[in-house]
Amino acid sequence: MNWELERKTIRKHEFSGISNLVSIEMQNWFNTKKIWFHVSLWIILLFGLVVIASMNSYTAPGAIGLYLNFVGVFGSIGIILSVQGVIIGERKTGIAAWLNSKPISRSSYIISKFFGNLLGFFISMSLIPVLLNVLYISLRDGQIFSVVRIPIFIGCLLIYLSFYLSLTILCGTLFSNRGLASGIPLSIFFAQSLLSGVFPKLALFFPNSMLSGDEGAGSILGDYFFYGTMTSYESILVSVFLTICFLAIAVLRFKADEI
Repeated sequence: MNWELERKTIRKHEFSGISNLVSIEMQNWFNTKKIWFHVSLWIILLFGLVVIASMNSYTAPGAIGLYLNFVGVFGSIGIILSVQGVIIGERKTGIAAWLNSKPISRSSYIISKFFGNLLGFFISMSLIPVLLNVLYISLRDGQIFSVVRIPIFIGCLLIYLSFYLSLTILCGTLFSNRGLASGIPLSIFFAQSLLSGVFPKLALFFPNSMLSGDEGAGSILGDYFFYGTMTSYESILVSVFLTICFLAIAVLRFKADEI
């Protein structure tokens, strides 16, 4: 009777233990070399390559367009490959089962994986590279950027990264194979380019359209960053909606799973 009462008490809160789990995820990022590895890697890919490629011919919008294209390709693929085994690995080693035997909910487990990793990717892929690129363009071209647009620009990048992070976490709850957990998000990433050519009217609804463009032309975030006009909101709203759906389905699937 006491055990049954304790069990009900443990499962009373939908998000019990989430603060402790998020703290653990933060420690995995910031108390290890992981954060330094990612910061160094993404500075090279998302800032160093932009500097090299834009030294001679690229305008300021073109440099930001390069960054957006690089983060669109390298960033999304990097998240997929980094997170593909987060859920699957802990299920196989028994860590997930051990955690769920504690007074924490399965909802907290999934949500903490999302927010814990999102902060790490946000700092290494978005915040630091964007500020470095802004500083570089300002020094090179003498251009002053809007202090209002920069945080909104970074926030939209966070939405883009959230889409692929939540999708990969969802696949980790649906499959026990790393190939499927990464293959499906990668397929969705590349399929958007193919479908945009076949169904151009649907392209604005694809998450990738936020960042895609040539030297800022056709790039929703590139145009906003320099001209202050958001030419389309569809891809941003769709990304937010799908991210919430992916996380909700991942929570439901993980609750139903026998670990």
